[in-house]
Parts: sequence; C-alpha cells; structure tokens
Amino acid sequence: MEHLQFYNIVSTFFQAQWKLTSILLLFDAYTKLVHQRQNGDQINRPMPDSVLYSAFEWDLYFNYFLALLELLVCVVVILTAFIIVSKIRPSSDKLRLYEIVRGILLSNFGKILVIPAVLWGYNEMYVWLSAIFVYASNVQAFRVLCPSWPAIFCAVVVISSHVVASTTGRLLYNVHSAIK
Repeated sequence: MEHLQFYNIVSTFFQAQWKLTSILLLFDAYTKLVHQRQNGDQINRPMPDSVLYSAFEWDLYFNYFLALLELLVCVVVILTAFIIVSKIRPSSDKLRLYEIVRGILLSNFGKILVIPAVLWGYNEMYVWLSAIFVYASNVQAFRVLCPSWPAIFCAVVVISSHVVASTTGRLLYNVHSAIK
C-alpha cells in the first residue's frame, strides 16, 4: 500500500511539474520582453490604442516560443552529452533519460526569482544573478543524477548547454528582427 501511495505522490508531482514549467516559460518570456523594451527593441508592436493590443501581445508569444526553444535546446544538449559519455565510459549510473529531463526542469525553478526584480524595476544584475542561480541548480541536479561523473564535467556540460541555448535564441531573435 505504501508503494502505491508513493507512486501517486510522485505521479501527481511530475504532472504538476509540466504545468509549473509552462508558467516558468511565461516568466522567462515576460523577462525577455521587458529586457527588449528596456533596450528599445520594437518588433511589430501595434499601437497601445489598438483594440487588440492586450489580447495579441505578439512579442510575448514570440518570446514564449524563444524561451521554450531555449529550454528544449538546453535539455537536448545535456541529454546528448549524457548519451555520448554513457557510451564511451559506462558507469554504474543507471538512469533513464526522462529522469534527467525531470531533474533539469525542476532545477530551472530559480527563474522565478527574476519576476520580483522585473516588477520592482528592471535591473540587469538581478537577471544575471538569477541565471547564475539556475546554472548552479542545473549543475547540482546533474551531479545528483550522475554521481560518478566529475563535478567539473557536469558544470561544463550544463554551461555549454546554456550557451548553445541562448545563442540559438539570439540567432532566432535576430532573424525575426531582420524579417520584420
């Protein structure tokens, strides 16, 4: 009976994880939007007096897509590194790929720290501190999931995945800006 109860708790928690991840993507999209507006970037914004201005905030939708793409690229890079290293150097870490995805998604919850900073007045330093916290959380999650791997290797994989993800997001944003 205890096993079934534990399974139900874990199952409910991970179903809620996907909902929380979508909310975090919305926070990330809003932070990107505020950053773009602070820098004076204008991508196809309707006038505020437009009837559909609030309903169709296209920049927010586009930034949500960018945040989702960056998260997917980050997870794919980490999973690719895990698969390659697992083939080259077999270890006692018997993980399923979805456990790594869950661990990385859970460790991204530090992105919520940026929202108060955005609401109280946008400051780039808060965004950087939040990003450093998320990177450290990702590294720690990866180290917990792969205890036989060196900590420096986990850090390199996570930092590399975030660099590739943010570069992909910036490239797509620049292409989108050039088209408009």
